[in-house]
Amino acid sequence: MHRWAACPGSVALSDGIHAPTSRYAAEGTCAHDLAAGCLIAGVDPDVYFGAKRAADGFEFTVDEEMVDGVRLYIEAGADLFDKAAGDEMHVERKFDLSHVYPGLYGTNDRIIWKPAQRRLIVDDFKYGAGTPVEVKGNKQLRYYGLGAVLTLNLPVMEVWNRIIQPRCPHPDGPIREEKLNALDLLDFRGELIAAAKATKAADAGLVAGDHCQFCPAAGVCPELAKKAQHAAALAFENVVPPTPENPKGIDYDKLAEALRLAPVVKSWATAVDELAYAEAESGKTIPGYKLVDKRANRTWVDVAKAEQTLKELGLGETQMYPLPVLKSPPQIEKVLGKKEFAVIAPGLVERKSSGHALVPDSDKRPAVTKQSAADVFTNA
Repeated sequence: MHRWAACPGSVALSDGIHAPTSRYAAEGTCAHDLAAGCLIAGVDPDVYFGAKRAADGFEFTVDEEMVDGVRLYIEAGADLFDKAAGDEMHVERKFDLSHVYPGLYGTNDRIIWKPAQRRLIVDDFKYGAGTPVEVKGNKQLRYYGLGAVLTLNLPVMEVWNRIIQPRCPHPDGPIREEKLNALDLLDFRGELIAAAKATKAADAGLVAGDHCQFCPAAGVCPELAKKAQHAAALAFENVVPPTPENPKGIDYDKLAEALRLAPVVKSWATAVDELAYAEAESGKTIPGYKLVDKRANRTWVDVAKAEQTLKELGLGETQMYPLPVLKSPPQIEKVLGKKEFAVIAPGLVERKSSGHALVPDSDKRPAVTKQSAADVFTNA
């Protein structure tokens, strides 16, 4: 809904286009499958550490980052779930809103029903690390919340819509929520119907924006191409008179405009690459391009036989296998428990930023103060 509510014309433009699945999307699917399996089986994701898992034609190894991300998602629900109080949990619960408007359906990652508070908690697990997802006013999440309310048909008074995004930094943290009155969420049904109807209009417009990132038609969209061309046409240097503070003559207003358009351009470029690759794989000829084999990697034909052969040659286990590494602080916290870990953490654990990120002024994080070389020498 995030896409077609903003760009109703994208539905018709996408008709008949099969968008290839990216490795990033497949990785998200893998993490979702692992999380659902752990919730249903009641096991810690660390059980699957090092295991191979496949999703959408890609293979992944469950690494420490995936284990930690899935664990955070699981614990975000465990902290609110009280089975003794009669709470219910639904994992990967499908909903059908065709009675609201034909073609509306979806799946909720996790729903927690707390009858004592008449509260419904609707969780959306986002494993992506590229773009932080906002929860306030998120139409897609309200769509999920409405689906949960109408499907379960419970006496809900309050709905907590939550985003759990462990890998993408956000000033509000990895767990973000929007609390809604159930009646307000039911009123959202009217907005949902209007947005769905707009996609069927003969004059449904095309609107480029951050919602283009996962659009199947992004590679052939004229509006997105127009935005990309506009961004590419912006020139920054030698456009204003040089000054000691701005020796390159950069127009920073134009640079800011291009920065706002950059995600749209990236989406368009990625979509073009993926569409061209998919067409070439299906046998179509792209003028001036061809498919070639990627660099071949060496693999064992038979792992068991290779191990036996290497042992016979005298190689020891430390030569054949990776050495063990110390688990991360979140993993050790799971072993010791939060209270005992909090006792030893001071002096052993620190939070370190991996660098700086350029974000809009609306971001709640405080700005980093940067000094110029001239300021440094002036203050010395």
